[in-house]
Amino acid sequence: MLYPASQNGLVTVKPTVGLVSCAGILPISHSQDTAGPMTRTVRDAAMLLNALAAEDPLDPATERQRRPTDYTADLTGDAMKGARIGVPSDPADLLNDRYYDKLPPGSAKAMADAIKVLEDLGAVIVRANIPTAGWIGGPGTSMNVLNRNPLSRNKGNVATPPIVFLYELKRDLNLYLRRTSWPSTRRMRSGRCGSAGPVPRRRHDQG
Repeated sequence: MLYPASQNGLVTVKPTVGLVSCAGILPISHSQDTAGPMTRTVRDAAMLLNALAAEDPLDPATERQRRPTDYTADLTGDAMKGARIGVPSDPADLLNDRYYDKLPPGSAKAMADAIKVLEDLGAVIVRANIPTAGWIGGPGTSMNVLNRNPLSRNKGNVATPPIVFLYELKRDLNLYLRRTSWPSTRRMRSGRCGSAGPVPRRRHDQG
């Protein structure tokens, strides 16, 4: 949600896992991914979160979360006053940065302007070096996978996906397919996905 919202000028809230039900959703990682609102305004996001945040017997994770009665209650004119907002500072390690590396001038100006607006509204900007993707994790959080598919254009290449992508997605995809009965998922379960219609079937690299 964070990336598509930032790329399209939208407001989003990524809820704590379990705040919003993920029943019927196929996540990449059920321990990390969650559903949430993407809207044009903060008020719209708060109103939508009021409707989304609810306990759901189909998602046990929702049983453990507390929820306020109204997320719009704190939407006041001075709500930003005193709020502490972290902003990644200039990196200590230029070769291991994911926040400022090759940032286009237009993007850098837009970010600086947004920070200035928050400061003018009374927010306290906390600049700090934040561990980047290169520092987070370590041995055991990802693994090398050799592409052996003879029909793939990437055959012979090695990918390093996160462990959760390999194990959680595999489990959740199978569970999702078992629980759904739409024609498209029935074809996927039977291995006939892509075989219907006049277009010749291709494995991977469909294009």
